[in-house]
Amino acid sequence: MRRLIRALGIFCLLASTVVSAAPAGATTPQAPLADCATFVADLNYPDGTPVQPGQTINKGWRMYNCGSTAWSGYTAVRVSGTYGPASFGINYTSPGQNVDIYANLTVPTTPGTYRATYQLRSSGGANFGDTFWVEISVQQAQANDCATFVADLNYPDGTPVQPGATINKGWRLNNCGNTNWSGYTAVRVSGTYGPASFGINATSPGQNADIYANLTVPTTPGTYRATYQLRSSGGANFGDTFWVEISVQQPANDCASYVADLNYPDGTPVQPG
Repeated sequence: MRRLIRALGIFCLLASTVVSAAPAGATTPQAPLADCATFVADLNYPDGTPVQPGQTINKGWRMYNCGSTAWSGYTAVRVSGTYGPASFGINYTSPGQNVDIYANLTVPTTPGTYRATYQLRSSGGANFGDTFWVEISVQQAQANDCATFVADLNYPDGTPVQPGATINKGWRLNNCGNTNWSGYTAVRVSGTYGPASFGINATSPGQNADIYANLTVPTTPGTYRATYQLRSSGGANFGDTFWVEISVQQPANDCASYVADLNYPDGTPVQPG
């Protein structure tokens, strides 16, 4: 019985050796190359970041190459969402390395929360790996009144004028805000001559406005300045101040004084004819 058991053991050992032995010169099969991408972190603009309507942001993500292929000629493609580029390139990345990728995105103009989702795409055209996204909160646009002085259109500072003269002074201003100047005025903020306020034409954001006012200057000689600023329809002053500065001249005064008779003093006798 012992002999039989021993024989069976030797047979099983030989069979195991035969099955596991590889033929001489055979090559061990290699694992196929595989694309793999893992999301690591948002580099900026975390989910829910508030932004202004129509703002352009430069969003960044960090991804990890968890596969066995080098990312050469790979791209990121938008797989959901309606804003941001449809695709953009990424830098070469070796297996086991991180890569920081960025894209410029112009956000929607209507207030709300928006997400655009991306995924990597191989040079062969196959999407793979973790998805990653940008999610922003577009805020309600805040009214921003802004006015920049551009130029005097006439009567530069120090222009001489006659006492009590009425002039039609002009200035050019730029609407550097995001509001329409509708029902806006210019109000005098310093000085004692010129109108206390006057209307201006409706002006869209980004446009220039040429505004004019009739001013009657003082009657006493001297240098005078009247300074103005725009006022919104809500009653708030804003923007650059602008002014008229004139030099009232001494009025002309005709005057003649008798000095002397140069000949023929009074009562000088003369002959007829």
